[in-house]
Amino acid sequence: MAHEIISDLQITKLAGNGVVPLAIDDTGTVTATTGSATVISSGSNANGEYRIYSDGFKEQWGDVSTTSSGGSPLVQVFPVAFDSPPTNAQVTMHRTRLWNYGVETYAHSETTTTVTLECSANNGSAVSRQVFWSARGY
Repeated sequence: MAHEIISDLQITKLAGNGVVPLAIDDTGTVTATTGSATVISSGSNANGEYRIYSDGFKEQWGDVSTTSSGGSPLVQVFPVAFDSPPTNAQVTMHRTRLWNYGVETYAHSETTTTVTLECSANNGSAVSRQVFWSARGY
């Protein structure tokens, strides 16, 4: 499907199984909008925080420490299940006083209920770091 440009400067970006509208203001700043969707549920539990919209779109996020125990990555359980694997999952390392040069972060292997989070040094060994993760989808 192609992108459609609307006269009020809204762009519709097709993503996965759903449509995520974007708005562009006079300065060229792009922001996500929810159209007519409204938040129908939000909350948090031991696994993180979430927001669910009336069109089924879900946003979830959290703050955790990755593990280096035996080199095993952290399998993060989502606060609520997605209907299908999320269309976007990201992980960002917190800035710390530690020297983080050469440390890479990864979010991968998304399912409807989990995402795998990893931090590794430039030599490939797993390292523990505090990270912020987020996932979005339907």
